[in-house]
Amino acid sequence: MPKVDKSIVGIHNKEAVINTIRDNSPIFRAEIARLTGLSIPTVMKITDEFKESGLIYESGKRTSEVGKPPKLLSFVPDAKYIIGVDVGTTHVGAVLMDLSAKILLREWAPTHDGHTFPQVLEQTIQCIQKILDASSEYAGKILGIGVGVPGLISVETGKIILSPAIGWHEGNFLAPLKERFRLPVVVDNVVRAMAMGELWFGAGRGLENFFCIGLGYGIGSSIVIGKQIYSGSTGTSGEFGHMTIDKSGPLCDCGCYGCLEAIASANAISKQARFAISNGANSMMFDIIHGNLNDINAKVVFDAAKAGDSLANTIVNQVTVYLGIAISNVINLLDPQLIILGGGVSQAGDFLLNPLLDEVSRHVLPVKEPHIVISSLGEDAVAIGAATFLLKEYVESGKVQ
Repeated sequence: MPKVDKSIVGIHNKEAVINTIRDNSPIFRAEIARLTGLSIPTVMKITDEFKESGLIYESGKRTSEVGKPPKLLSFVPDAKYIIGVDVGTTHVGAVLMDLSAKILLREWAPTHDGHTFPQVLEQTIQCIQKILDASSEYAGKILGIGVGVPGLISVETGKIILSPAIGWHEGNFLAPLKERFRLPVVVDNVVRAMAMGELWFGAGRGLENFFCIGLGYGIGSSIVIGKQIYSGSTGTSGEFGHMTIDKSGPLCDCGCYGCLEAIASANAISKQARFAISNGANSMMFDIIHGNLNDINAKVVFDAAKAGDSLANTIVNQVTVYLGIAISNVINLLDPQLIILGGGVSQAGDFLLNPLLDEVSRHVLPVKEPHIVISSLGEDAVAIGAATFLLKEYVESGKVQ
């Protein structure tokens, strides 16, 4: 029989216990053991560690019990706070959340295609600083800063290996943020951050396996297997957007032709609309943006499609077909329990989801029933998920490195 990695088992046990307490506070240890399937001694050991780190406290006793009344345990959401940052192609957003993912503060700054890495780094620093300036009452209780960045990221060094959608080929968030704020910092890919948030607080709670797709300016994904994010042998898994979907398709920012990102991302959607209108196509989009083609974005296209615009509907239908084919390939290959859609394009809601489900159903094997939902965390998904990396580390060890 293969050896069992006791450290992984221990991590799973701790996460099961803290999530059970979060969901059922106040609760006594015997009930935690029943709900998790763990032994009473294991639950006692873990809850003693959580008490020591301040995650839980004894909130009373069950007086109706015969004999010695058991002590009730409750989760302490305000034991610590975490800053989460979403570095995107259109904006930098930062939040301060408690351990239950309740958002207490938000800061936001716009970005655009021409912004260099140093400019976006400075905007990120400014957003974090504003959060800290406004959160003096939480001083000393902030665990650290989690940052989600688009592209291929070295988690160990915080260095951007490649970010085709933004055009960055290097840059480092980790070292400058650590030096500036003197707090623990974690930097990871935006969709892996999104998946972490969904796993702990969103549609992925309680699931073993799911596939998270970020439909934004670019397209990325994250694979969750056994409640753990699968990073791949080089740490660069999840490049769903660079799946070749049409070898004769348009040139992608990565240098290849026909990538899904070049056909179905927010950037691709807006490019298709601008190109058609600039070449004489009639569309209400021209009126929506008051004649300024640069103002066309994916939201404008979807709004026009909902209003019955022919050109916008043609673009949206094409996007749905290609996304449906790509997602059906994932379902046929991995058989996840759930597909979670996040990012700006997913905010089209049922207008995107319903036809997408129909398209996916045409391509998956008959034994596989597609389950696809829109992220329940909305526009905060990446920031919450980035912060959750530090929460996970705190639960596992009682501290953050």
